[in-house]
Amino acid sequence: MAAQQRRRPGRGARGGKGSAGGNSDMRNKGLLLTAFAGGFIAFVIFIIDSMQHGETTLALEFENITAASWPVPCALPAATRGGNPLCQTSSCARMVWDGLVPMEDVDQLRSTADTIMNKYGGADGGTAQTQHDEYWHTHIDKVTYGSFDYTCLLYLSTYRQNFTGGRFVFEDKSYRGGDMHRVVEPKAGRVSCFTSGAENPHHVEQVASGTRYALTIAFTCDPDMAIPQPRATEATTSSAVPSNL
Repeated sequence: MAAQQRRRPGRGARGGKGSAGGNSDMRNKGLLLTAFAGGFIAFVIFIIDSMQHGETTLALEFENITAASWPVPCALPAATRGGNPLCQTSSCARMVWDGLVPMEDVDQLRSTADTIMNKYGGADGGTAQTQHDEYWHTHIDKVTYGSFDYTCLLYLSTYRQNFTGGRFVFEDKSYRGGDMHRVVEPKAGRVSCFTSGAENPHHVEQVASGTRYALTIAFTCDPDMAIPQPRATEATTSSAVPSNL
């Protein structure tokens, strides 16, 4: 009986050592599970962050797009926007057309723009004079210009071929509350139009190289803000266009 009693502490000690080893294994497994959980959570956060701050391209410069449109919820009901109610649309959108303007007209406008810019230059040689000149800031045309109800752009130069940077970016909020940028890449002859209200906040990326030409065409529903139709004589007299251009 005594011998058995002496052996029992040994078995108990061996058992104790086995228990300590089991605890160590459990701790290691716990550390591995914690590390895996941490990595998985970081991956999920990265995916969510990517979704919150994503970017998608509506129109690539090499695409040929025929009257594509993307509806957006209007910021204000048509009846509250002022001006002629028959002019206001009940639905808001963004639109892109390629081939709407003949390329010979685009080339002529580009040539005229080159001539004017070479002769007179931009504001102070291209330096922004007001915040309106700093096109890279987010803005809403209706707020910035007041009279705008519909904005159209006719691009006279092409992204990557004539300049870098300078993409047109609509800024939306994703369903998770983050920013979603929807991009239109300029292309010579491409027309982009959109309703000018708060449903279409946007900016233009700063031009990194080259020269970006775009002709802005604004439409208003306010008769008091409309530009009078030119008289036929104004368009045909030599005084209408500088003779030294």
